[in-house]
Amino acid sequence: MAAPVRDPKQTPVEPGWDNVDGVLVEKDMGAESDWIATEAIGFMRNFVGRGKLGRVFGQGGGYQYPALDDGRLRFPDVSFVAAEKLPNGIPHRGWLTVPPDLVVEVCSPNDEAEEVQTKVRVWLEGGARLVWVIFPASRQIAVHRMDRTGKTLVDGDMLDGEDVLPGFTVPVGELLPPLTDAV
Repeated sequence: MAAPVRDPKQTPVEPGWDNVDGVLVEKDMGAESDWIATEAIGFMRNFVGRGKLGRVFGQGGGYQYPALDDGRLRFPDVSFVAAEKLPNGIPHRGWLTVPPDLVVEVCSPNDEAEEVQTKVRVWLEGGARLVWVIFPASRQIAVHRMDRTGKTLVDGDMLDGEDVLPGFTVPVGELLPPLTDAV
């Protein structure tokens, strides 16, 4: 579902929606995509500890700052912000106003390739250092870096946090539903 926005910079966006180039697009994750996002949050949260390295946020944690697509509000499925960017902790009200260091987007069956590419571009141009796009259907993870390099990982490979989360690793298959779960 999509709806045009009159003033993209001034229009508040509710969790579950994204503002993609001035159009509100409903984020229809579904059970599988939500499960994958939750797994990613769990692995990342266990690695970063209780805020020592930074904070991990789910899809309700919105971002709004000038470098992000002219200040439009965005909601990644999962994100990580390094502790040094949050010297006062997590904001009690409003959205995060600093770029995430890492963004995870989980593709659902309803996502279109162009929309996913736009999200990756916007996050990287807005200051994200690393973007992981998880494709459950093909059992792949596309890794995109700020310097425009990247790679595609498949089930059996190891995903790592590179210089954003040094030392973080997780098998790609751990972020995907077991093959026996497919219906």
